Amino acid sequence: DLIFQMYHWNLNWNIVYLISDLNISETSVADSLRGFSFSYKKPYLASRFQWAIKTSSNDYKIRSGSIKNAFRNGDYLSNKKRKVKSFTYEGKYKLTSKIELLNGMRFDQYKLFGNQITPRFGLNFKRNDSTIWKISYGSGFRAPVAAELYDGTITPGNPDLKPEEIDTYELSFSRRFSKKSYTITLFKSNWKNGIEHIPTITFQNAQSKKSRGLEFEWNQQLNQKTRLNYSSSFIESKNVLSQTNYKSFPSIIHNIGFIYKPKQSNYSFSIYQKIMSQWNDQPISANSIKLKTYHRVDLHVNKQITKEESLQLSIINLLNKDLLKPAIFNQSQGVDQSKISFRLTYRKLF
Repeated sequence: DLIFQMYHWNLNWNIVYLISDLNISETSVADSLRGFSFSYKKPYLASRFQWAIKTSSNDYKIRSGSIKNAFRNGDYLSNKKRKVKSFTYEGKYKLTSKIELLNGMRFDQYKLFGNQITPRFGLNFKRNDSTIWKISYGSGFRAPVAAELYDGTITPGNPDLKPEEIDTYELSFSRRFSKKSYTITLFKSNWKNGIEHIPTITFQNAQSKKSRGLEFEWNQQLNQKTRLNYSSSFIESKNVLSQTNYKSFPSIIHNIGFIYKPKQSNYSFSIYQKIMSQWNDQPISANSIKLKTYHRVDLHVNKQITKEESLQLSIINLLNKDLLKPAIFNQSQGVDQSKISFRLTYRKLF
C-alpha cells in the first residue's frame, strides 16, 4: 500500500479567561500548518517479515499572536515558526505460527529541540484462532507548545524547555467470535521532564507523573448493515513528587459508535459519542472544582467515490452543547470548547 497526503489549513482563535475575580486575560492567535506525508506498507506475502514506513514534513507558523492583561500587553507570538521532519518504521516478524515479534521506531527532527527517537517493542502470542495475548512497551514525547516557550499567556515563556517523555507498558487479552470481539488491556505509564506551570512566573521541566488503568473494548456486528464499537477506560494519574492525584484528566472515559452501511451503497453513516467524567477544572490548584460530565456527539457521512477516492463530511458536536475541558493554565471553571463545527475531508490512495 502506498499513500501520499498533502494538507494546509489556517486557524484563528481567541481565549478569554479570568486570572482573578477582577483581572481578565485575552489571547488572540492566527496560525497555519502545511505539510505532507508519505507511507508504504509491505505485506507478509511469502515472507515471515512485514514492515511499513512513513515520512512527513510539517511547517507550523503563528502569523499573529497577542496577549492583553494586567501583566503584559502586546504582540509576543507573531512569526514564531516550527518545522518538524519525521520518519516512522514498524515491523512484524513471525517467530513461529503462534508467536509474533513487533518492533518499531520514530525519529523526529526539531530545529529547536534537536532529534527525538522513540522505540516500540512487543510480543503477540496467538493461543488459537480466536484468542491472543499481547505484551508491549513504547515510548513517546510531547514537545512544548508556543504558549509554554514564548510570552503567550500571563506567564513568561521558557525557550529552554525540553520535551516531556513517557514510557508505557501494556498487557492485553483479546477474544474473537463470529460477529463480535472484545479486548481487555492493563497499562502503566511513567512521565519525566513534565512541564510545570507556575502562574505569572515561569514554565519549567519539573514534574514526574505516573498513571495506571484498565481499558475495555467491545465490537459487534448487530446486523448486516449496522456495527457497534464501544470502549471504556478507567484511569488513575498521580504526581510522583507530591503524591497527589492529577485532577485534570478524566478518571472514566466512554466511547460509543454506531456505523450504518446500506447494502450496495457507496455511502456509510456513523455517529460517535464521547463521555468523560470525574475530573476537575485545573490540574494542580487546591481550589479546583469538579467539572460536569463531558458528552459530545459527532456525525460522519462517508462516500466511497472510487476504490482509491473517498469523501467525508463530519459534524462535530452535533447537539451544539456547551462543553468544558480543564485548563492547563489553571483557569477557573475550565475552558469552553467550540460549539458545533463542520469538516470536509477528501482522501485519495496512490
